[in-house]
This record gives sequence, structure tokens and C-alpha cells, in this order.
Amino acid sequence: MANFVVTYGILDGDGATSLVKSHLVAATVAAAATAAEALAVLIDDIVLGQIVSCSITAEEDISGWGLDSAPTAGSDNEVKGRFIFRDASEFHARISLPSFNKDTFTLSGGGIDLGATQISDFVTEFLASGWATSHYDDLTAVVKAYEAFGR
Repeated sequence: MANFVVTYGILDGDGATSLVKSHLVAATVAAAATAAEALAVLIDDIVLGQIVSCSITAEEDISGWGLDSAPTAGSDNEVKGRFIFRDASEFHARISLPSFNKDTFTLSGGGIDLGATQISDFVTEFLASGWATSHYDDLTAVVKAYEAFGR
């Protein structure tokens, strides 16, 4: 198994790109790319911006992944869906998704609806596919999910 850092670039409707970085444990670069693609498709379902890049030690061509071809009008990278995960040792990993689709997935009080199909699919994939803390330990649970603001 090898340790990877996967970074997605997400473009919002204002033309600003925000980066999302996470750690991944996978057997090969090809396996890491497969996991990155699977998660990107699920992230794409819950953000309004356009995923425009992915790097796994090097840039990946995402044109064949079936993602949005342009950001949704009005998408804003300052609106984020923030997910806090933990591993068995209670170390946390955070992923903040810019241009989050808050109108569809945010509950009153700012929490994210973990029961929504697209959110549940994203969380399940994130927990089951080798995504890890910065210590490269497997994630075991989502601790908190909420709407956040800022660059």
C-alpha cells in the first residue's frame, strides 16, 4: 500500500478556483486514480461548482469522468460543505467542498443532511475507499458535517 495526497480544483461561477486536499491509501497510482474518480463523481453531485482538476502526485485528466462541463450559475467557492471524519484512534480528517449546494443539502441550523442520497453516497465512498487521516489511518466515521463560509 502507498500513501497519496489527492487534490481537486473546483471552479465557481465567479471564476475562482478552490482546492480540496485529502489523503488516500491505495495499492497503486492506478488504484488511487480510480478512488479519486469515484469520489469526484460524488463530490460533483453535492457542489455547484465545476471540478476542473485532480492531482495525485501529478495532474489527472478528468475529462472522461462524466463531471459537470461548467460551473452552475451562481455557484460560490466561499460556500463550503465541511465534513469532519475520524479514524479508530480519534484523529480527525477534514474535507471542505467549495461551491457546496447549500440549498439542496443544508438543514436549518447549518448542518448537512447526511441522509440525503448524494451526501450519503459521498460519505460512504469516503469511508470505504481508503481515504485517510494525515497519519494515513483509515477513516471510520463522520463526526460532523456543516455549512461553512470563507476562501
